[in-house]
Amino acid sequence: MDSKKAYEDVQLIKEMLSKTKSRIRGSGKYFILWGYVVLAGILGTYLLSQWERLGGIWALWFSVMLTGSIVTVFFARSEKGRSRVVTLFDRIGAYLGMGFGISFFLATFAFPLLGIYDFSAIGPVTGMLAGTFLFILACVYEWKTLFAAALVWWLFSIGTAFLPHQGRAMAMIIPLILGYIIPGHILQRHESKEIEDEH
Repeated sequence: MDSKKAYEDVQLIKEMLSKTKSRIRGSGKYFILWGYVVLAGILGTYLLSQWERLGGIWALWFSVMLTGSIVTVFFARSEKGRSRVVTLFDRIGAYLGMGFGISFFLATFAFPLLGIYDFSAIGPVTGMLAGTFLFILACVYEWKTLFAAALVWWLFSIGTAFLPHQGRAMAMIIPLILGYIIPGHILQRHESKEIEDEH
């Protein structure tokens, strides 16, 4: 009787891990979404700076972040409707996303506006936060690609100290592509392959 219960417990754990891995692959759309949202903000900031319309930069960032947040909520709600079992790893991932989302808001908007640090510090601080977020996700989900992505963000965070202030925002495109957009597409490819294998 005990061995049967132990077998069932092991099978349940295996099933939960399998569901968690499948959901991790499904999170590629979030990486792609936020990669392109921030990319749009960076390119928009560059164009507004070139046209000397600096007053529009805050409105631009508010717009792209609001759009990203609305689409994220839409994605999360559609996933919630499809899956009935929420694992511990699902909750950890959701709480990490919310916690770091608030931290990114504080680092990029609140702290510079409150004068806690200069606007030129936004890039390095954001890079440090992004690296930490990806490193924690990599550890929790045992996802090797994210370790490399975290390293890219941390190196960027240090490297921006050697760049002129005007080039920092555009330089952020490199870790954004390497540390968010490419891993997101890799995950989506794995998810598509998994769906094909099931059919």
